[in-house]
Amino acid sequence: MTLVLTDLPNTIGAYHALGSNYIVMNRVILNGVSAIVKSKVELNSFIFSILTHEYLHTLGYINEEKVRKLVFRISEENLGRDHPATRMSNQRIVDIYPELRNLGEGRIGTNTIIIKNFDNSSMPYIS
Repeated sequence: MTLVLTDLPNTIGAYHALGSNYIVMNRVILNGVSAIVKSKVELNSFIFSILTHEYLHTLGYINEEKVRKLVFRISEENLGRDHPATRMSNQRIVDIYPELRNLGEGRIGTNTIIIKNFDNSSMPYIS
């Protein structure tokens, strides 16, 4: 898998283009969350929630409603009901951090960083 960080409209946290090995994450939102959260656990929870959602798309789960429910279930079963990732998987990020509503949008598709094989270390049997 390849992770791409780029500026996207603020209504898109991330996406996976079907049939590709790319997950594209909104750099503006990531930077905004990074500036707002009070702990590394909160930041990692946001990233976990977003990437789990997109990973499920890479596995062929297309329906957004079903994917949201699966991410919540995965988070709750593995991290607990009170974990920030579980809460983030069940709510819109702007409802948790209203300050994100005031983010300015970057120029779409600019400030792009490509992180190739970002998941290789956890899956040596694939590489």
